[in-house]
Amino acid sequence: MPEEYKKNIIVIDDEYIVRTILEDMIESMGYKVFGFSDSVAAIDFYEKNWKEIGLVLIDMVMPGLNGRETFFLLKKINRNVKAIILSGYTSNEDIKVVVEEGCLGFLKKPVKLKVLEKTINKVLAKSCCVLPNYNNNKKIESIKKTLDIKESDMSEALMNIGGNTELFLKMLSKFIENYSDSGSMILEYSREKKFDDIMMLSHSIKSAAATLGLKKLENIAYVLEKTSIEKDSEKFEEAFLKFNDEVSHIINKITQCSFILNSSAENESSMETGEKETVLKLLKELKKAVERRRPVLISNILNTKLKGCRCKGFDLESRDLLQKLASKYSYTKMNIFIEKILKEVENG
Repeated sequence: MPEEYKKNIIVIDDEYIVRTILEDMIESMGYKVFGFSDSVAAIDFYEKNWKEIGLVLIDMVMPGLNGRETFFLLKKINRNVKAIILSGYTSNEDIKVVVEEGCLGFLKKPVKLKVLEKTINKVLAKSCCVLPNYNNNKKIESIKKTLDIKESDMSEALMNIGGNTELFLKMLSKFIENYSDSGSMILEYSREKKFDDIMMLSHSIKSAAATLGLKKLENIAYVLEKTSIEKDSEKFEEAFLKFNDEVSHIINKITQCSFILNSSAENESSMETGEKETVLKLLKELKKAVERRRPVLISNILNTKLKGCRCKGFDLESRDLLQKLASKYSYTKMNIFIEKILKEVENG
C-alpha cells in the first residue's frame, strides 16, 4: 500500500457525538477521515475505494449491521482489511470472534486520545505527531461548575479529546439537540415493547455521557441499557425513572450554560457564512450526479468535498441522511431532499 493511502481512515459509528469526536481526534493526528453513521454506506464506500484506505474503525453495537457483520463484509471485499473494533463492553463474545478472525485490535469506549493514537500508529507504523494547542479554560471552568462535574471527570473528558475545549462545547450543544426528548422517546418505546430501540438509545447516551465526563448519567444509562437487554419490566421501570430524572437534570443544567454555548456558536456562525456559496455549488454538483445515477461520483462528493462543510440549512446530519439515501440508491428521494436543502441554504 502506498504511504499516502495509510493516511485514509474510515470511522463507522451511528452515534453522532462519539463519531465526531473520534473524527476530530484522528484528524488532529494528521490522517484523513471518512465518517459514516450507516454501515451499509461505509461498506459501499469501502468497496469502491478499498485500495486507498489504510484502516477502518468499527463500532460493535449499531442498528442494522453490527460491528461483527460489518467486519466480515469488509473482509469479503479485501481479506487483508485492517480494522479495529470499538465498544463500551469488554466481555462481548463477538469482539473475541472478530479479533480471532483477523481484526487487529479492540478499543474500549470512551476512547482515550493517547490510546487511540498509539493503536493507530502501531497498526499503520506511523510516527507520532504534535496535537494543536487549545485554550478556553474560563468557559470550561464555568461549564464544570454549572454541571457540577468533578475535576477528575472533567480532566479525563478533556484528555480523551486532546484538550480541545471548543469541541467539548460543541458536543454539549449537540447533546441537547440529540437527547432533549430521550425520556419521552424511551417511554414511548417501552409502551410498544421496543426494547431493542431502548437499548440502542441508552447505549448512545451512555457513550456520549462517558465522553463528556457525565459519570452519573453514564452509570444510569448503563443500567437502563442492561435492563432493556434483559427485558425485565420491573427492573426497567425503576431504571427508567432514575434515567429520566438524571437526563432531564443534565439537559436543564446544559441549558443554563446557554450563554457560553451560544458564544461558541457565534464563532461557528461566522465560518458558516463563508461556506454558503461553497455548499450551494457542491449541492448543485451532487444533484447533477444523482440525476445521472453516478454512485461513485455521489460518494466522492458526499464523503470528500462536502465533508466538514456546513452553513445554515446544511449540517452533518443532512449529509448523513443523504449518505443513507445514497447507500440505498434512493435517487428520487435523494433528489427531492437536495432540492429542499438548496432552498433552505439559499434562504439562510
